[in-house]
Amino acid sequence: IVRQLLRKAEMSGDKWFFERALEFNDRIAERTRYPIKEIVSSASVVVERTGDIGLLLRIVPLLDVAAGTSDESFLSQYLLLSDTLLKRGEIRNAIEIFARIGGPRETANKNATETCGRILREGVVRDEIAPVREQILSPMETGQRDLVISRALADLCRDVQFPDLVQHLPSLQELAKEHSAPGTLIPECIRILIDRGFIESQDPSALLTLADRIPNRAEREQVISAIVIGIARVGVALKNRDLLQRAVGLSCEIQEQRPRSEALGHVIDQATILAVEQGDLDLLHRMMRWTGSLLDRDFKLYAIDSVIKGMITYGIHHRSPKALNEAYQITHTVEDPSLQQQQREAIIEGLIRVGCLRFS
Repeated sequence: IVRQLLRKAEMSGDKWFFERALEFNDRIAERTRYPIKEIVSSASVVVERTGDIGLLLRIVPLLDVAAGTSDESFLSQYLLLSDTLLKRGEIRNAIEIFARIGGPRETANKNATETCGRILREGVVRDEIAPVREQILSPMETGQRDLVISRALADLCRDVQFPDLVQHLPSLQELAKEHSAPGTLIPECIRILIDRGFIESQDPSALLTLADRIPNRAEREQVISAIVIGIARVGVALKNRDLLQRAVGLSCEIQEQRPRSEALGHVIDQATILAVEQGDLDLLHRMMRWTGSLLDRDFKLYAIDSVIKGMITYGIHHRSPKALNEAYQITHTVEDPSLQQQQREAIIEGLIRVGCLRFS
C-alpha cells in the first residue's frame, strides 16, 4: 500500500498521496523494512511541485534509521534531499543533510563532489560560509577540501553576475581562506574575472581587494601587476585616458621597484598604442611625468626607455621627425651610456625610415 501511494504521489505531485503513504508507513513495525528509497524519491518530486520542504524534513529521521541499520549505501538519497533543498533556497537545511554523509569515500564520490560544489557556491552568494566551513569543509581531508573549493570558486567567477560577485566578495574571500594554498587559487580567480571583462564594467579595486588575500608578497604583487596591465589594455580599447592614469596610480600597490617598473613599462606600451591611434604625442610625455615619481633612480631607466621606444614608434607611423627629435632630447636623461647609444641608433634608423617614406 505504501509503495502504491508513493508511486501515485510521484506521478501526480499530489501531497495528499504522500502524506497517506507516511501514515501507512508508520504502521510498519520493523523499521528496516521501510521503502526509504521510494519515500525519498517521491518526497523530492512532491516538494518540487508544492514547495513544502516540511515533507522532506519529516523523512530525514527515517533515512537516518535506514542508513544506520543497513550496510547498503544511501548516499544518493542524501544527495537528492540536499539538491532539492538547495533548489528551494534552503541552504542551511541542505548543509545539515549533506553533513550526514559519512567517510572520505562517500564525500569524494563524483555526485557528492558536485552537490558539495553547489552548496559552496550557494554559501558564498547567501553569505553562509560559517556553517559551510564548520559542517562540511572541516571534516574533509585536505585534498578533497581543496578540490571542491577550487571548483566552486572557479564556477562562481565564471558564472555569477559581476555586481552580485562584488556584493559577496567577503564571503568569496572567506571561502578561499579555507584552501590550503590560497596564493595559487586567488590569482586564477582574478584571471577568470579579467578574461570575462570585469575591468570593463566594474571598479577594478575589487580585484585588488581580492589580491590582498594572497599571503606571499611576490605572488600578490605579480597579480596586482596583471591587474594594472589589464586596466591599461581596457583603457586603450575604450580610448579612456582616465583608466591609463588609474593604472599608473594603482601600480603604487606594488612595493618592489622591479615588478613596479615592469608593470609601468607595459602601461607605457599600451599608452603608445593609443598615442599612435589618436596622433597625440603629448600622451607619452604625460606618461613619463606620471611614472617618473613612482620609481627609484635605478628603475626610471626602464620607464624612460619605454617612452623613447613609444616615441620612435609614433614618429615612424606618423612620419614625424619632431617626435623622433623629442625622443632624442629625452636620451640626454639616460645615464647608462650603452643604453643611450642603443636608443640613439634606433632614433637615427627611425629618421632614415621617415626620410625614405617622405621621398617615396
